[in-house]
Amino acid sequence: MSNTATTSARSKPEWEAQFRKWVGAASDTEKTRREHAESMIRDAIQGSKALQGRLVRVFAQGSYRNNTNVPQESDVDLCVCSSYTIDLALPPGATKAGAGLSDATYDYATFKSDVGAALVAKFGSSAVKRGNKAFDVSDSGYRVEADVVAAFDHRRYTSQTEYIKPVGTCIRSDDGHEIINWPEQHYMNGVAKNQATGMRFKGVTRILKELRFEMIDAGITAARHLPSYLVECLVFNAPTSDFGHSFVYDDLSSCWHLGATSVSGREQAAAMDSPVARGRPVARDLVVERAGRSAQWAPALRLGSGVASRSGRSVRQVGVAMAPGSQVHCTDSRRPGYLEWNNRDDLAAG
Repeated sequence: MSNTATTSARSKPEWEAQFRKWVGAASDTEKTRREHAESMIRDAIQGSKALQGRLVRVFAQGSYRNNTNVPQESDVDLCVCSSYTIDLALPPGATKAGAGLSDATYDYATFKSDVGAALVAKFGSSAVKRGNKAFDVSDSGYRVEADVVAAFDHRRYTSQTEYIKPVGTCIRSDDGHEIINWPEQHYMNGVAKNQATGMRFKGVTRILKELRFEMIDAGITAARHLPSYLVECLVFNAPTSDFGHSFVYDDLSSCWHLGATSVSGREQAAAMDSPVARGRPVARDLVVERAGRSAQWAPALRLGSGVASRSGRSVRQVGVAMAPGSQVHCTDSRRPGYLEWNNRDDLAAG
């Protein structure tokens, strides 16, 4: 029997029992891990002379903060953000001078290097690996496993003097890409969605993340190409009416009508990441076309009718449904709701 058949050969009651095990929130141990990692990284930053006076704050983001993490997601996502220098997006006709801003003297490259030096000073060079976008901190002595990004505040102005609040964050990868995130909107939109769905949104997200890991363990390679953050995006975009059934299985079945809806890439990109969350209906196809392949989850779940094909086009061409607090390259800084997945790695696990 193939791995796919083994994974899918469960009755509805058996799936329901498994989903009930997966639906629960993070344990106290995982919460303690997040708080400990955040405290240790904050100590490292506060101990840096180079960062003194740079208006730096440290906070958790991603799945640990939003309570959609599962045990297999061991690293805590942390942001080291400075408001000393501001990244900004101005509407047509607006100027920096009109917004009361002047050219910065402290640039991002210097800030990221200062953050890296602070982490090395605290944990040692062997425990800190600089990546394209984040620092991987893994120190067994301090019991810290974290992905740490250095960011500047991002202000998206809607007029000469007004900008969206809470502000976003901006990071610049070592290979030159700018990535705009909205961690506060990500969190608030997730909380609102969870409340609107009778506290089911986050649980369903955790279930599908767990299912993804089970599929990977079963040798189903398509599951490897689906970042957990993308799973959360797609669940967020399912209509609220799809949640709240007596059986969790039925929530999953309603949310995941694979191939049931087809909308344009622009419509898919509406949403949870946006500071002004549009909340429009989007495609519920769990489709990620990468290198000409579609990631197929429906057969393993036996909850859907198949996987829709976007005429063989790649995600780069059609876009994907994004969710709270974008972690993707923004194609137009004046239009926060429309994003493009330029690189799978841009979807840092959330």
